[in-house]
Amino acid sequence: MPVRIAPLQPPYSPAVADTLRRLMGGADAEPLALFRTIAHHEALLDRFRATGSTLLSFGKLAADERETLIQRTTARCGASYEWGVHAALFAPALGLGEEWLEATWRGESDDPAFSSRQRTLVRLADELHDGGQVSDAL
Repeated sequence: MPVRIAPLQPPYSPAVADTLRRLMGGADAEPLALFRTIAHHEALLDRFRATGSTLLSFGKLAADERETLIQRTTARCGASYEWGVHAALFAPALGLGEEWLEATWRGESDDPAFSSRQRTLVRLADELHDGGQVSDAL
């Protein structure tokens, strides 16, 4: 599919450059294409950063549980770009290795790569994906 809105290319305005740097966690890496596409609208980019930061920093789940849900949901939806972003940037920082990543993409909910709690979260993601609801048993 052709690109409808091309990601913004450098040089960036100082405000956009700062927001992109913050979105990348301060890493000295090229900002993700998703972020650079949103960067066409500076106010939206800042809101996007604030929302993402809030969800990552003040969520109710432990970081490994959050990543389990994100990885399984993106895998089940075929969202390989988002799955890959979290596989490259978040999973390694949490000590979630290759076997765990493989299980989030192709594994079953009882995969030994998952902890007991992660197995429950994978079942939750799978039930919501498959039927749009959570069973009484879960």
